[in-house]
Amino acid sequence: MLRNTFHGIFSGFYFKNCNLGREIESYANTALTAIMDKAPYDASVSAVIEKQGDLYRGYIEIYSRVGSFLVNVSGTDSKTIIDQLAEKMHRKIELWRSKRYFMGLTRTPLLTQ
Repeated sequence: MLRNTFHGIFSGFYFKNCNLGREIESYANTALTAIMDKAPYDASVSAVIEKQGDLYRGYIEIYSRVGSFLVNVSGTDSKTIIDQLAEKMHRKIELWRSKRYFMGLTRTPLLTQ
């Protein structure tokens, strides 16, 4: 699979075999920016939307010190693909954050004792 990974400077989605137009590409990159704002501090991202026949396939993979987060979807509408990718990744990041927060609480001694 083609990888277009961005470290440090965030560049956005890589659009392979498709020209979605400025409006949709901007929409996709805005969604990806919102995802990266919630991602772990040291995270890098690889994000691709590719057209294969009548289908669009998309994936986002976030790499970080705490682990990787991967989501992928396919369908016939590019905007729907972007929305589904963003929703799935936001859920994964929120799950990680809630586990991290819970684990932090269970390891912290009570200050009232």
